[in-house]
Amino acid sequence: HMNALLEILKSRDTQSNISHTKLPSYKKHKQFVNSKPYRYWFLILSSNQVIGNTYITRLNEISIKLKKKNSLYYQETLSLLINNFKPLKAIPSKRRSSFLINISARDKSLIDLFSKMGLKKIQETYKVTS
Repeated sequence: HMNALLEILKSRDTQSNISHTKLPSYKKHKQFVNSKPYRYWFLILSSNQVIGNTYITRLNEISIKLKKKNSLYYQETLSLLINNFKPLKAIPSKRRSSFLINISARDKSLIDLFSKMGLKKIQETYKVTS
């Protein structure tokens, strides 16, 4: 699945990026994937074709990355996750008791989708540059 995950990473719109500004080398990508950084990690398929990936972190964060923006696939994937997995128990000052989704403030399509879905905005995050 290394190549499929790297292709998804390559296809991402820069408006949706939060954690990286440049593409990792294949070697770094492979090291990251092999480190098993997430609680669950799945490829998203449609008609036996990989169209994205999704994961749940140990901090109860959900991420859904699609090669092409598609609100129906996003909603279906989110629904499958929340109906089949439970958040880990809260740890004060470390982990909430509910799932969270972090998105770029520039990703207007997801902001609109979340609003339509009735998800609650709970915070804004700012980067400190020095």
